[in-house]
Amino acid sequence: MKRAIFFLVLASFVLGACAGSRTPGPNAATIVGNGVEYYLETDKSSYSLGESVQIRYRITNKTDEVKELGSVPNCEYCVQQFHIKSSGKEVWRSCRVIPPCGMKMFRLNPNESWEYSDIAWNMVNDNGTLEPDDDFPISPGVYTLTGKLWSFEDHSRVPVSVLIEIK
Repeated sequence: MKRAIFFLVLASFVLGACAGSRTPGPNAATIVGNGVEYYLETDKSSYSLGESVQIRYRITNKTDEVKELGSVPNCEYCVQQFHIKSSGKEVWRSCRVIPPCGMKMFRLNPNESWEYSDIAWNMVNDNGTLEPDDDFPISPGVYTLTGKLWSFEDHSRVPVSVLIEIK
């Protein structure tokens, strides 16, 4: 009986792999440095033009010590910075200028995580400016999304990236 169940499970796995079935899911990357895990995720890896790319960024202290990661803007939406490039050229940035919100020390207690997921890229090229009037839609292609802590200390700016295909 156990052998029959084993072969049924194995057969369904093989048939699924041969048929090219793939469960869509998040597109993610992780980098660990100095006991800190930097995680970046989009809701999927391939999009149609006009969709929104949902972005999640998380930093986790994987140690038993308090980690101080430096001075960051005291604005929740600018603690981290996202940018998107195509062929090495930047097409979008989440926070171009630090708003007048002051600075704070970014620290994580042992095994503590900090996450930001309230951001989406609406597939526009922001033309490198703050003004939305000169933004324009992007073209299909492969884009690189990079996220990092917006810290004023070099050791805390650990970039993590994922590729996004736009059809």
